[in-house]
Amino acid sequence: MIYAIVEFVIIMLSAATFENIIFTRAIGIDNTTLTLKNTKQIFQFGSLTTLVQLTAVIINILVKYITKDIKAPVYSINIVYLSSVIISYLLIMFLYKHFKPQIYEKIKYKLLTAALSGCAYGTVLIVSMRGGDFLDSISYALGSGLGFTASLLMIKTGRERLSISNVPKAFKGVPITLMYLGILSLAIYGLIGHQLPS
Repeated sequence: MIYAIVEFVIIMLSAATFENIIFTRAIGIDNTTLTLKNTKQIFQFGSLTTLVQLTAVIINILVKYITKDIKAPVYSINIVYLSSVIISYLLIMFLYKHFKPQIYEKIKYKLLTAALSGCAYGTVLIVSMRGGDFLDSISYALGSGLGFTASLLMIKTGRERLSISNVPKAFKGVPITLMYLGILSLAIYGLIGHQLPS
């Protein structure tokens, strides 16, 4: 009975996390990314996200190394991934708060959003599932953070161009943003060498 309740809670948390990733972070329509108006703010948020991801991956690698001989239930894996992100956030928050309090006051809400975004959890999840050595995991976390920052810059540029374009009323807002992101993702998909099935 307890196992069924724990499994239900884990599935519920996973569904909430993936909803967060898909509907808010992937298409960039949450309040934080809407308020990122200039390039400096985007780079600041992107660097905080990269820092959280990198720290969370390192913490996750250490936890996996320490607990490699322990046979844990499958449902506990998601808890370990999420705990890595939370510990990463708390560690970064502590360091900024005690050593750079002026900077911490400026970035505390962006740091929280960066930690709670689906990017940090998703990066830890993918790095853990891929396996690989320490350097591979670190480079993936850095690449993921840089890719997230680049995607925020592309979304900002697209929104600027769409705002000065003559878009029909029915397509203004989210519909044209989704069309823009779909075309952009197909272009990037093609640039990295993939071909669509014929």
